[in-house]
Amino acid sequence: MNNDSIVPCNKIGNPCRIQVQNSFSTLAYYPPVYDKFGNNVNADKNSTSMILHCTACNRKWKKMMAESGPILEEISTTDPQLLID
Repeated sequence: MNNDSIVPCNKIGNPCRIQVQNSFSTLAYYPPVYDKFGNNVNADKNSTSMILHCTACNRKWKKMMAESGPILEEISTTDPQLLID
């Protein structure tokens, strides 16, 4: 993983150290279906979600990667449901 593109951490000085926590993926099988040009029209619709924790600034983000692209949102580090490490 390249820390430069994972999260928008603004810690000045020491570089960010990102820990991946609580990673989950769906595991449905999507058999490939191709059109006459060889394009897969039945793309993989599985998703992966995880908590990303910066140990330098103690901020956390929830990241979901799906067919539509990555979704990243910062989460509160005071929410007791999200403090599971």
